[in-house]
Amino acid sequence: MDESWKDKIVYSEKFSYHSYKELVKKYWENDWREIIFQNRVVIPLLDKLFINEEDISIIDISLQTDKNNSGIHNTRFYRKEKASSPDLLVARHWNYANIVNDEINYLAVVEVKSPILNPIYNNKNDFNNQIKMHLQANGKVILTDCIKWKFFKKEYDLVPVKTINLFDENNNWKRKDGKTHECLIGEFQFEHTYEDEPQEWNQLCEYLHEFINGN
Repeated sequence: MDESWKDKIVYSEKFSYHSYKELVKKYWENDWREIIFQNRVVIPLLDKLFINEEDISIIDISLQTDKNNSGIHNTRFYRKEKASSPDLLVARHWNYANIVNDEINYLAVVEVKSPILNPIYNNKNDFNNQIKMHLQANGKVILTDCIKWKFFKKEYDLVPVKTINLFDENNNWKRKDGKTHECLIGEFQFEHTYEDEPQEWNQLCEYLHEFINGN
């Protein structure tokens, strides 16, 4: 029996805007710790977007320090010495024994903030020093509070190459109203409009792929 069929399975990379909003709202109201948004929102999103790329891993490195350096692992590959570690690492061909595995491709790191405790979306907090430290060890850095996403590249220093905000000017979730087909309105009594996914959401999902996989 040919086992290669398993390699041909393509899974849906779709993460719905509605599901994402519900996750953020849930923890916004019930448990607003940074680690919760990291593990319950950002990691599931990235895992879904890269589900068809088995060689890409999302790794929690938030607790990594100089003390974790050993004969097989060195944190210098993704964090500046004596600096705080980013929260997440996105890597291709990941192996914790990174000293002896030279095929590892460190694609980007992610710094996650709580939209309640340390929000980014309202522009009231400055994380430039932290981002600068991360850029000294990594070519690409993503900063997010699950509302606003900012993308940085080492060659552009602290000027983000792209910023995507899922809130509007009134700090409400952006939305797009779609028009229901007339036959559904007449025959099934559907509403005339429905909530569709805004451009910013599709742009975010597409750009995460482009930013992480690109040069």
